[in-house]
Amino acid sequence: MSDLRMIEMSFAYERAAGVIESECVPQGSNCYGDMWFDLASATVDLTDEVLYLDSRRLLERSLENPQWVIILDEGEPLCEPEPGA
Repeated sequence: MSDLRMIEMSFAYERAAGVIESECVPQGSNCYGDMWFDLASATVDLTDEVLYLDSRRLLERSLENPQWVIILDEGEPLCEPEPGA
């Protein structure tokens, strides 16, 4: 991957994460200290930000409340689920 592409992706990640963090109400943290953000609390449309982070597997959703998300570190996407799991 080219250096320019990596810079573009980093800027896109920082923007998407920043918008979600600034527009959503925090809902506490998980056992690792990662903050949950309530997407339903936003007063702006977060469709693009959520789609971008989802496409890079950088959003973890709460099992109890699918509108709560944790933004993962850019270098640590969620693992693909095991087949049949």
